[in-house]
Amino acid sequence: MAPLFKNKNNKQPCWFDSGKAYIKNRLLETRPHYLTAPAALEVCYIAADFNFYIKHYEAGILHEIDGDMRYEPREGWVNSYAGIDKVETAEDAQNNNRIALDLIKADIASGHTAFCVQLKEL
Repeated sequence: MAPLFKNKNNKQPCWFDSGKAYIKNRLLETRPHYLTAPAALEVCYIAADFNFYIKHYEAGILHEIDGDMRYEPREGWVNSYAGIDKVETAEDAQNNNRIALDLIKADIASGHTAFCVQLKEL
């Protein structure tokens, strides 16, 4: 699946509506990646399957201004499950990602519609 909003300028962020597409593309590119709410949830569910855990995420609002998609950050969370250096096993990653999933669900319930998710490899 392709990014939801493809930008012509590589310096512009790339938007995804699929967690799997985000993980696969993230390995190939260094520009910022943003996810819709469903994609952020999917990343939490599948990241450990790709040997990643959620290191950090920001919750924000997705705006369309003059045809451009804009991300407005609102709140953030940094990994707190046993400390970033303590996530060493697939089980640690799954537990960490479950915490991120619960927090992202709460952010969605609060009206957040877009997310910037940082993954770290196990």
